[in-house]
Amino acid sequence: MTAPTASSPHRNPLDDTPTEQLTATDMPRVGNASHSGDGWGVWPVLWRWVSFVIGCVVLVACAWALGSKVPQWTRDHGTMLVFLCFFLVMSIAGRWFWMGIDAALNRVIGGRE
Repeated sequence: MTAPTASSPHRNPLDDTPTEQLTATDMPRVGNASHSGDGWGVWPVLWRWVSFVIGCVVLVACAWALGSKVPQWTRDHGTMLVFLCFFLVMSIAGRWFWMGIDAALNRVIGGRE
């Protein structure tokens, strides 16, 4: 087996020298719709705000269920199953909530999306 040369398309994983130069058209497009012109940049920001609202609603619903429904569910279905489902729903809702909070803080502090 021979060692790859600089012109070879295969590189040694420890060698970080580039084998070819990237042009500006090879780079991924980043930014909002006003820069890209195709409207793709608006959807991630919109999803963050929608996820914030959904996360808030689910967290409030879970807090309400904790006081009124969870004791009955544990008697009907078992403590472990209710705990695991409740934890899963609260984790997802919490992640959606914090995604929205992060988007709001980025907008307020840095003027970014």
